[in-house]
Amino acid sequence: MRNFADVLYQRRLEADSNIILRMGCDFGKLPSWLQKSKLSEFGRNWAAVSEALAVYEKYLIETISPFISGIMPRLSLYLQYGAYGLRALECTIVQALKHELPVIIDARFAEFNIGQIPLAGNSVVGRVSGWDGMQPSNLHAHAVSIIPYYGEAMIRAYIELCSKMRRGLVIVVNNDTDWETLSGMSEKLVGKDVLGSGLCVLLENEYLNYLEMLHGKNLTAFIKFSQIFDIVEIQQFWESQADEIKNKTFICLDNEINAGVNQVASESIGKDEEAVRSHFSGCSEKAEFYQKLFKI
Repeated sequence: MRNFADVLYQRRLEADSNIILRMGCDFGKLPSWLQKSKLSEFGRNWAAVSEALAVYEKYLIETISPFISGIMPRLSLYLQYGAYGLRALECTIVQALKHELPVIIDARFAEFNIGQIPLAGNSVVGRVSGWDGMQPSNLHAHAVSIIPYYGEAMIRAYIELCSKMRRGLVIVVNNDTDWETLSGMSEKLVGKDVLGSGLCVLLENEYLNYLEMLHGKNLTAFIKFSQIFDIVEIQQFWESQADEIKNKTFICLDNEINAGVNQVASESIGKDEEAVRSHFSGCSEKAEFYQKLFKI
């Protein structure tokens, strides 16, 4: 696998898009036709939930893949369904890889051990003990996020892991983030073919004002707008950024694209694949709109 920065920035160039789709569904919010179809097929058990999630995200990825640069599955939303949720996540990752979409697992691991015990990130971006010694994780993500509760030592340990595996690392930003230290560490994850770093920061809600800290630093940013932002405020925020910032910033969207797709449809829709696909057409229209809005 190539360096994560090369994979991410090359995909953005090919798709002409800064959009990263955040993934993670609640079975109760899936379209009623899909719920009923899978409950009828599998019965009232977790297999029906897992299959419904996998099918929903398969069609979503197929529909909007031309307009996005990657996906960011939110691990906690899959873990609420236990092993069946992880199976749905694995299916979603497989679909993303089929469409050559980078996968960033928003895991926010807090586990950190000094010594011989592997980092928690091994289960996503590293190697785990398998049938014949150490094997690559079957989740096959290109990058993973952490909240660095244990400070600089934790960040360095994850950077070493990601550098060794040629994966990316996303640091969830807070008021204690040491930007200069992060910038100094970024060289280990810099791309070989495309300018940019695989060391990323994730800025959400009240931390969006920290985006200006990217000036003069070889860091990549993922930003998620608060739900209180309307489209005019989002557009003004983006247009106010310097080109240097825009060139290394990706926009994380979820409900902005797929809200509304879950409206109740005909009970027979699940029996007709073409009808199922048409049910997701609104997502592609929204994705294309945001693709143009956030163009550099």
